[in-house]
Amino acid sequence: MSAVAQGQVGQQQGRLGLKLATQDLSNPAPQVRESAVRAISALLPPPERAPLLTSLLNDPVKAVRIVVARDLLSVARNGLSNAQASWNAAIAEYEEVQKSLAE
Repeated sequence: MSAVAQGQVGQQQGRLGLKLATQDLSNPAPQVRESAVRAISALLPPPERAPLLTSLLNDPVKAVRIVVARDLLSVARNGLSNAQASWNAAIAEYEEVQKSLAE
């Protein structure tokens, strides 16, 4: 297989992975949503993944909110528009968990 063909296969796999991970963001299982966030983080740069992930800053499960808040850290510094308050709350939860582990 040529290098060009291998690159095209890799791009197709990346697009498929992104499509599946995006669908999993709404999965009822929190572990699946958290894994989807990590997959999207591996596939897209922060500015491109922010629109996909900001709604999960209000997820009912703290672990999901925290992984999204950590993932969006670099984007949040420049502002997340309407999602900024949700990010601030989620990152505060993360800091609270970290402090409790230090005790």
